[in-house]
Amino acid sequence: EGGGGTLGSVIPHVYLTTACASSGFTLLVGYLFDRINPKWIIVVGLLMQSTSVFLFTKTKSEAITIVSAFVFGASNGCMNNMSGVVHAYLFGRRHLGKISGFGYSCLVVGSALGPLPLGLIEPNNLEQQNTCLLVIALIPLATAVVVMLCKIKPLVPRSEKGSGGGGFGRAGRDDDEEEESVEMQRLLADDDDLGGSS
Repeated sequence: EGGGGTLGSVIPHVYLTTACASSGFTLLVGYLFDRINPKWIIVVGLLMQSTSVFLFTKTKSEAITIVSAFVFGASNGCMNNMSGVVHAYLFGRRHLGKISGFGYSCLVVGSALGPLPLGLIEPNNLEQQNTCLLVIALIPLATAVVVMLCKIKPLVPRSEKGSGGGGFGRAGRDDDEEEESVEMQRLLADDDDLGGSS
């Protein structure tokens, strides 16, 4: 309702906000992935995605548009490390190429088919558009619930000592990092053994 000038003035800010939020959260999530259970990062990303779509159904003001762009960029940042970290941990390295390729193919197909329901709605029928967006927002919300019910182990198993017994000094942190490195090497060695046995 604000006119084409208002929409045109906010579009550059939308792209900039989305890009900054996505890159910033990609760095933050990459740091967090080996420190907390990855399923909570996935859940947060899905909830942010659902929230961003839901915000598009609200009053079309510049502030809400910018907030929605930030939330959408943050959700992308949560998911950007998925193929490189979570896929390798859950499925190993033997079939990582096939799994990542299939995941990216699903991403492309979903990106192409996702806007189709909105394209079938009359351009000026805002009520039907909002209803369609609400249905689309339910998909990541339902997926987040499913992920919360799944059991996903942390990327690097933590020892009892590493959770607090290492002290505040640099030596304590080095001990924790060395123990985690040994655990990861053992996981990779087990994966290599499985590959050699086949």
